[in-house]
Amino acid sequence: MQRYAPKQMELATRDVVARAIFNEIEQSTQDFVYLDVRHKSQQFLKQRFPTIFNTLAELNIHMHRDMIPVVPAAHYCCGGIVTNINGQTNIARLYAIGETACTGLHGANRLASNSLLEGMVMSSRAATDSMRWIQQPIKLEQPIKDWNSKSVINLRRATQISAQWVGLRAEMTSYAGIVRTRAGLKDLLALVRMRRNIIEKYYWEHIVTRDIIELRNIVLIAELITQAALKRRKSCGGHYREDMKHS
Repeated sequence: MQRYAPKQMELATRDVVARAIFNEIEQSTQDFVYLDVRHKSQQFLKQRFPTIFNTLAELNIHMHRDMIPVVPAAHYCCGGIVTNINGQTNIARLYAIGETACTGLHGANRLASNSLLEGMVMSSRAATDSMRWIQQPIKLEQPIKDWNSKSVINLRRATQISAQWVGLRAEMTSYAGIVRTRAGLKDLLALVRMRRNIIEKYYWEHIVTRDIIELRNIVLIAELITQAALKRRKSCGGHYREDMKHS
């Protein structure tokens, strides 16, 4: 971290640390970097980080004496949906809280301190505010058409459609992850839209499962994220455009 944040070092904000890890991995032959906490005692680490300590031990990594291989993770939705102080969006009955919301308690960077505060405060305010809608039924402006998959089950196609999730995850990580560029995002948008067409066709022709519903939602969110990333030409927090100036 001396190369990237000499004053803050590893205590720099998550977006800075994540980009540093990304750059180091890109310049090396490894798929990870090491997190070193060997300067802390076994008793301290086990008491302070019991879940991580035990999980790593199951993988034969003992954090008081072994270095821990780590990779950066992208937070795709940070502070994007504008709400009021109760978490209400500009769409009636639709609330947004947590990392995805722009409530004033959470910024463009995902930090443990403000995300916990956001979750505790806004969940309470949103729940209280939403009580007023419970006894008011929704009147649809347009009727929802009957849906019929004809109960088609094709195990071969089901296996193939599950592969779309693997491909989509890899593409989002590569093109819209830690570091983004206009060229990469344009390529990604074309790939995501192609996948969405395949998934949508499968959805309307086969029996509905939880997996296909989740995948259909995920590919829609991926398209929206990519479109938003292309439109935002300044870097801010977790959204880092390598080809644009930092705001």
